Parts: sequence; structure tokens; C-alpha cells
Amino acid sequence: MRRLALALLWITGCSSEQSYPDAGADSGFAVGVLDSGPGAFDAGPQAPVFWRLIHHVSGLGTEDELIDLIDAGVQVISPVQSDFQVHQVVACGDGGFTIANPPAGPIYIGLGSTYVVTREPRIDLSVHDLGRRGLVVSDGGTSLSLSLSGLDPWTSSDQLELLSGGAGIRATLPLPLGQGVTAATVPLSVSALIDSSQGDVVYAGQLACRPLALDGGTFSSCPLVKAGILPATTLIDHSQNQVAVALTGPPQGSAVIDWPRGDWGVLTSLVAPNASQSTQYLYIGPVPYTADFGAYASPPELTTLMAQPPAPQAVTGTLSFGNPYPATWPLVLQVYQYFSVTLHGNTSYVTCGYSDLLTRLEGVPLRPLLSPPAGLKVNNLDGTVPHTVVGPVQVSWGPPAIGTATGYSVEVLQVVPPNSGTLVWVGRVVTSETSVTIPGAFMGIGNVYVFQVRSMNFGGVSFSRTPFETAFPALWAIAFSGAVTLQ
Repeated sequence: MRRLALALLWITGCSSEQSYPDAGADSGFAVGVLDSGPGAFDAGPQAPVFWRLIHHVSGLGTEDELIDLIDAGVQVISPVQSDFQVHQVVACGDGGFTIANPPAGPIYIGLGSTYVVTREPRIDLSVHDLGRRGLVVSDGGTSLSLSLSGLDPWTSSDQLELLSGGAGIRATLPLPLGQGVTAATVPLSVSALIDSSQGDVVYAGQLACRPLALDGGTFSSCPLVKAGILPATTLIDHSQNQVAVALTGPPQGSAVIDWPRGDWGVLTSLVAPNASQSTQYLYIGPVPYTADFGAYASPPELTTLMAQPPAPQAVTGTLSFGNPYPATWPLVLQVYQYFSVTLHGNTSYVTCGYSDLLTRLEGVPLRPLLSPPAGLKVNNLDGTVPHTVVGPVQVSWGPPAIGTATGYSVEVLQVVPPNSGTLVWVGRVVTSETSVTIPGAFMGIGNVYVFQVRSMNFGGVSFSRTPFETAFPALWAIAFSGAVTLQ
């Protein structure tokens, strides 16, 4: 597992003392006294310091990789009157960064299409990621010809599931196999170069979707019915690689569920005035290696239960499933409700739900634990109806009526073309506060947008200090705005 060492940052003008993990001798991360050197930029005594490590999680443990945020294109801005001020980002030590002329108010730290709003003096932008450090990714032309035998008679709704924690692979694939097929060769295009000499293990499984009768109705269920581990495999780049695996019935597991589906209807009007309940989902799967980092990776599915509205009765009973994964991998249960929202005749969907360790949820009534943000506003106008506004655009809201949120995400989607209901993702702003000013880079004059404002609580994680970390239980709920035209 990760080795820890203390590294004191004696940074000219940064006024910082921060502990970092030891990323190893080959990481370029020098453990010891770090100094930005004589003549370094003086950011001032109140300047924030921020950094990022990628914590690579695999069977090798947790390996840390320090990221140069300037090379990664980090941007820092702060709202001033009708615009944003852009701040110079300065490397103030081996691993830490700060800004010129820090403002009295919040700063927005931008990475890719995400801005994080914070007033904290120390901001850890680190993230946990499934897959070993140093994983080689193909630039194209690499394929895997996977010969499968021992399948349950295949149906058109079945899927192939692949997982390799070391190679960072997690995929669920519908395959165009013939009805009733029990053996097939499947050509797959791959990018991560699986390497058994690095400890990579690849699991393959068949998810078979069939009707399941429980107390409360008959539902569509997709349990894992067959599984196998690929023989030691090392892919050769730019080549066709052939591997065969025989699937068998995996060790069996089960879980008792109590799902009062009708209780989720209370969220409908909180999502949007014209929202309607849609499909409800419940699934169980293992978190690879450890649950210490929350939902850092999407668990492979062991079983999925899908239910359509209306939901007059609770669903109770026992779900059975196969589990070929190590017994040390903790199981989680996720339950969520889709809501449909109509915009210009087109339907969009948002979700509200949560996930937690199965040991904490088994047999417990699976009711909503968090509702969407309340009182959505755009430039102090009712945010649930269409408006034409002049920038800068401020989105604000109140705390949820159900549960406690520790953070929020404002997701910006453009309506393209403006009179359609087709939504194109633009970016998001993450905050612990109850209002944000949308960065100008996300919106253009004459364009139409909607905002999805998400309330969140990931095990109490601070979205202003460690915005990319997660923990269990992980709760979320989304409110959907009316269309906003920027004039």
C-alpha cells in the first residue's frame, strides 16, 4: 500500500506547510525540504496553495503520481463585478501551486471542464483512479479476439462484462450474438494494454436479463450468471491478440431488499415543475480492492433490478447473484430514480439516488435520503421557468428539504439548436456554497442553456478542500432549470 512521508514545503511567499505522500523514487517527487528558490514570486501571506496527485489503485496497492497543474492547463479566476479576473498560476514548490494577487472572496480553480469554487487556504485536487501507475495505452490498432465458451443460452438483452483493475478496464457490452448461442468469438477493440507480468487480472462475465418475480411485482433483473478469469494475458500493441476463456457458474450470493418505490415520488416536483417519474434502478456490485476511497470506480454489476412506474407497492424479497470477485472486495448497493423533464418537446432525464456498503443497506427501507436543491434561481429570478438574462449569470438555491448536502454541482448544458430540446454538456462548477457565478467561458451571447443543480453528500467530503474525493454513503439529487437565453 501507499508509503507515507512528510515533506515540508518551505515556500517563499506561500506561507505553507503541507504533508504529501511519497510517490516513489521514480516519480520526480523529491521528499524533503522544497524551496521555490531565491527571487521566487511572492504571492502574499494569504495566497491559497493547491496541488493534485493521481492515486492509482490496483492489486499493486495505491501508487501516487504528482501532477504538474500548469502543464495540465489549470486556470484560476475570481468574480469581479460584471466579469472575472484571471490570476497568474505560479509553481511555489515541488508539488504546490499558488496565484498572484489573491482576492478577498472565492476563487474558481479550473481543470478541463470543471471549476471548483473555494475560499480555503489549502486545496487538494487529488483523485483516486482505478488502474496501476504507468499503464501503457495503445494509440490504435490493438484488438482482442475473445473466445467464450460455457455461456448460458444467449438472449438479445444479455451483456458481456469485463473488468481488470490493474488495466483500469470496466466495460459492459451488448453483443450481437445469435439467440441461444453458448459459445462465440468476440472481436474487441482495446486501448489499455493488459500486462500479466504487472499483475493484471481480467474477469469476464455474462449478465443475463430475465423477468424476476418479487413481492411487489415482476421486474427486469440482470444477474451475473456465468464468469471466468482470462488466462495470463499480455497484449501486444498494434496486433490482434487471441485469448480463450471458459465461463462457469460463479459462487453465489444474495441480499435481502426492502424498496418502498412509492416513497421516491416525493422528489418529482422538487426536480422540476414538469418532471415525471421514470425508471427506477437498484444494483449490487463490488468496489475493486477497497471501499476506503468511496465510489472512486464504477463497480462491476452482480445484479441489477429495473422497475417502471407507477410504484404503488414496496419491493421486498431476496436478490440472488453470482460473485466471481475476491471476497475481500466490499459489496455496495446503489438505488436511484430517473425523472423525465420535457424541453421543447424533447425529453431529458436526471437522477436522484445514493450508494453505500451493502452491509449497511441490506434489509433497510431504501427511501430517498437527499432531495434536490430548493428554490432554484437564475439572476434572482425563478429558475424553474424560462428567462432571457444579461450576464454575468448567477445561479443560486437553498438547501435540500430532505437530508443534508455538503456540496453542490452546477452543470451547464447548451440547447443546440436553441429551439430544440437537445442538450450538449458544456461544463460544471463545484461548490460548498449556495450560489455560483457561471464562468464566461461556459456561456455565449445568443445561446440557450439549462442548468442541472446537484446536491451532494459523499460521506461528508468537503467539496471546497477535497472536491474530487468520494466516500460512502454517496448521495445525490438533481434539480432541472428552465431554459435561459443569454442576451
